Amino acid sequence: MDIYEALKDKVVRVEAMRDNFPLFFAYHFWWEFKSFHIDWMESMQSDKNTFIEWFRASRKTTIAKGYIIRCICYKKRDYILRQSYEEPDSRSNVTDIAKMLFTPSIVEDYGKLFPLEAKMEDFSKKTQWNFDTTNKVRVQAKGLMQSTRWLNTFDSAKGQTERPDLLVLDDVDVVKSVMNPEIINQNERKLLWELFGALDPLDHKILFLGNTILEDGIVPRLRRLYENNEWWDVFRQPLIVNNENMRPEVFTDEVIKDAQGNGKIAYQQNYLLIPASSGTGIFVREYFDYFLTSHFENVDSPLQKQDIRRWIFIDPAFSTSNKSDDAVVIILWEHRISKQYYLLDWYGGTSAPSSTRSHIISMYHKATLWWYRIELIHCEDVKINKDQTKFIEDLRWELLENHISIPLYTSTPNKQKNQRIVDTLEPVFSMKWIKFNRGLNDDFVQKLERQLLQHPNSDHDDHSDCLAQWVWYFRKVPEKKPTQRNLAISAITNRPIMQPTNRKNLQWVRWYSGISWRPL
Repeated sequence: MDIYEALKDKVVRVEAMRDNFPLFFAYHFWWEFKSFHIDWMESMQSDKNTFIEWFRASRKTTIAKGYIIRCICYKKRDYILRQSYEEPDSRSNVTDIAKMLFTPSIVEDYGKLFPLEAKMEDFSKKTQWNFDTTNKVRVQAKGLMQSTRWLNTFDSAKGQTERPDLLVLDDVDVVKSVMNPEIINQNERKLLWELFGALDPLDHKILFLGNTILEDGIVPRLRRLYENNEWWDVFRQPLIVNNENMRPEVFTDEVIKDAQGNGKIAYQQNYLLIPASSGTGIFVREYFDYFLTSHFENVDSPLQKQDIRRWIFIDPAFSTSNKSDDAVVIILWEHRISKQYYLLDWYGGTSAPSSTRSHIISMYHKATLWWYRIELIHCEDVKINKDQTKFIEDLRWELLENHISIPLYTSTPNKQKNQRIVDTLEPVFSMKWIKFNRGLNDDFVQKLERQLLQHPNSDHDDHSDCLAQWVWYFRKVPEKKPTQRNLAISAITNRPIMQPTNRKNLQWVRWYSGISWRPL
């Protein structure tokens, strides 16, 4: 009888997979393995700790989740702790683990391990940060900066305290966590002195998954610490070595070209494992490029007015403290053909909200005098901030009072601020796809250059963050033309129509006279 026939028997199958993680993973979560995946799996099921610093999209996080599922199914571990630098990342990962316990083949072979009677559709809408499985395995998520107190739990059946015996670390190094050596030192002390000491002293395993960001951080420090340690297996591999592609079947020339389009630093960090230099920073002065408005006036130029989208973007601020971030307002263009960005006008300051609104009106009229018609206004809206909500409501009224009949949209920022700036701006800056008006106030250029060149260690990041949000918005939100029905309503009411470009991300604004316009 061959192995395929034998595995059809549930009893044989469950017993065969007890000490064979590759077979377990292949049966329940199958996809084509490479030899290095097998090496990882064998290390994970061994008595050694496992350190994996591999190129992005090599499936290391996926295999780690499968390993946790195996530990739960066979009760290989009693208390599993999943940690990232940011707690939401840890919680999201634990939620995925809980969902994987609903895999039909897992339920068929090992029963319902997640203590939930609700339907999977209802469960999938929730975020799970800890749970005890039906076979009494505890799974918990924590952020690295959270206290390690209460990492033990009393097991009444055994009459003893249980400590974590499996620690899975992933995304410990992020932009925020490598901002300066003191933060890195603090994280290292937290790991080596406090967290590792909170594990079960008699039997525990550590699984560390790392990504390279800067030349200093927890990932390179732990790699150097454990690469010659007999109790650790250390795996490290860039995507391309000596011009040889390690996964050509997945990373085709087209895929690599797209990855390179994300920027030199991002490509080198994620795929070649080449860290950015801590001394030079992520952005360099050579990234800054400029244009003249006359480039769009020449009839023979490929840059024509009709080929640009023109929006006003607002990042409000409400503190008048000298140490607070500026409120930032910019007029940004996107060239419809080249997809390059042009920053036409700018305002930044810590004055009262009324002054910010006045500058918005002034910038709009100035652009109109230059014959650059603004298509819409967009403002960041953090709904828990009441001052910001009031600012937006007051701005709506002032636009009406000044007879400015264009849509006003709002959206909530995505990602953590530091990561958002790097992920969004580094690619377009490194390729010089964003250009600044030569006529801009020197004060703005100096502020933006300083904030980017010092990122992520700059005292302020308001200008760079504003630019990052709006470049992201331009790239993610497609241009849509008004429908005939919208045009008809506009003609009847003589009022501007709130035309959505992305119903999922944008908020409809309440117009004057108490009318709320809804999607048509």
